[in-house]
Amino acid sequence: MFRLCPFSIPLWLIIRRKFYYSANPKCKIFADKGIRLPNYATGKKESIPERPIIHSSESIKDLQVAGLIARKILAEMGSFIQPGISTFDVETFVVEKCLEYSVYPSSLAYEEFPGCVCTSLNEVAIHGIPSPNDVLQSGDLLSVDVTVFTGTAHGDACETFLVVDRDSHSSELYASQEHLLSCAKRACEAGIAACAPGSKFSTISKAISQEVFEGRCRVIAGIGGHGIGDFFHGPPYVPHCVFEEGSADVELQMLPGHVFTIEPAVAAAASAPYLDAVAQYVAMPVVSKGDGWSVRTSDGVLTAQFEETVLITDNGVRVLTR
Repeated sequence: MFRLCPFSIPLWLIIRRKFYYSANPKCKIFADKGIRLPNYATGKKESIPERPIIHSSESIKDLQVAGLIARKILAEMGSFIQPGISTFDVETFVVEKCLEYSVYPSSLAYEEFPGCVCTSLNEVAIHGIPSPNDVLQSGDLLSVDVTVFTGTAHGDACETFLVVDRDSHSSELYASQEHLLSCAKRACEAGIAACAPGSKFSTISKAISQEVFEGRCRVIAGIGGHGIGDFFHGPPYVPHCVFEEGSADVELQMLPGHVFTIEPAVAAAASAPYLDAVAQYVAMPVVSKGDGWSVRTSDGVLTAQFEETVLITDNGVRVLTR
């Protein structure tokens, strides 16, 4: 059984420079098509609630529409990803799909993020920036975090793809990658299964950490879920690692109408001998000094992530991105 060691890693947050508006020319692509842009993409302040909100039935419908569009783009992505294309090609694909479905890619211009999608390759866990220089090869793991804004709500979903040739027997050639993918997917499902009205948000991190520990992998600290609505990121912050010193949100109870994401980022086992007991269970994140966005683990191992957006109902939980 997984046991919480008598250690505590302070909550790790990605702290960025104070927000200022600098127009990204990519935004014009969507504005010219009459697609509504979120406030942050036009230099206006985004209205973010101070506490987790109870969504109305209309808001929930809007969130499900947005979530299903994000999931549809990811589903179509599966047949597109192959060796030889670049992560910039992946972004181009997402742009084309967003235009087709008349939605805005939420990541674009959010706190100055330069891409229309996050493409995190191999040891990059989150916030990878699309680049023509990142060309996919067989055996790569690519996490694609698709986010969309419909004009009334944001949708947020992520999937990690194993890059293989069409005729490849991936389970035989890439067993370690398949194992990590399976563990990350189970971790996300464990987090979802822990959601219920009346339960504390802290139960989610316990369920995820237990699943990842049993899979002989590690949860990456500081990467957690978030509230979502007509705002992109808001309360609650939902830790996915039990070694974090969570905010007051973790002791709050989930209530019917709460909507938030479950998005554990999972790292392979440590590449070096454990320095302490905590290192067996948790990987520490490091923000790239080169681009200021991409996040790796401190020991540079492979990572994978799956994400769903969930709604707490009167009787349990409903996934809005399926």
